[in-house]
Amino acid sequence: MIVERYKRIPISIVSGMRADLESNKQELAQVLLSKDNCRGFNLLPENVLDQVMSVLEKRKVRFQGLKKDFGISRSLILLYFASFSDFHNLRDVEQLSEFARKSIEVIENIEKESRSKNSPLDLVKQLEIALESCDNNLVEAVLALAIGTRAMARGADSRILPNYPINKERIKNWKTCLKAFGWNDDLQDPAGDTYHFWNCVLAGISSNEKVDPWLVRLFKQGICEIIYKNTSLATEVLRYKICGKKGKIHPEVDYLGYEIGKALIYLSEEKTT
Repeated sequence: MIVERYKRIPISIVSGMRADLESNKQELAQVLLSKDNCRGFNLLPENVLDQVMSVLEKRKVRFQGLKKDFGISRSLILLYFASFSDFHNLRDVEQLSEFARKSIEVIENIEKESRSKNSPLDLVKQLEIALESCDNNLVEAVLALAIGTRAMARGADSRILPNYPINKERIKNWKTCLKAFGWNDDLQDPAGDTYHFWNCVLAGISSNEKVDPWLVRLFKQGICEIIYKNTSLATEVLRYKICGKKGKIHPEVDYLGYEIGKALIYLSEEKTT
């Protein structure tokens, strides 16, 4: 089954490169903010991990394995990562709907907190909210953030969050709930950058979990490294240049999220050995 799932990864990649969002959602995705119009920014990249670690130490989080404890394999995360679930008919990703309830709880709590403070939330606050919803289970919190923020940013994951309304107004409002990154680009995409960050944290955790014999693990990690570290390049070449689609790549955010995910899985395995 695992081998068959790896064979389906190219299908997910091609689907993600060729498909389009619904026209009204595509229009929203292309609305970017100037830095002057942003209501706050996330921490600088070099400070994010320290603040994340501070939250984890303060809350005494529980560490569990993505594959070992939740049964979510590297191949499933690769399939999920490569394309929005509404862009293809691969049933594998529907396994993630098991986390729909927690994902919805997290995104609704982010919306409520932002509304209460009349301010967008940064990555650290998003993580605190997710940990609160997930009883301080780190992997479940990252799963909920990855699934929830991606669904809310683009509205194209109804097979993972079935029967959950994410319309144009929800997507528009969601953009105001999240702080921008503001590191390099003049125009900002807070919702897109945020979901890319949490999905890459999830990818980093998944690709580096020690759940296979070392040789098999090295082979699978090699596949993951090639895909995850070349996501922005592949998107720019295959989706935007060859397929003629429009959009924005997120290379700095992708890299930061992936490296933080790797650091978190290393920490979790140190704590549990």
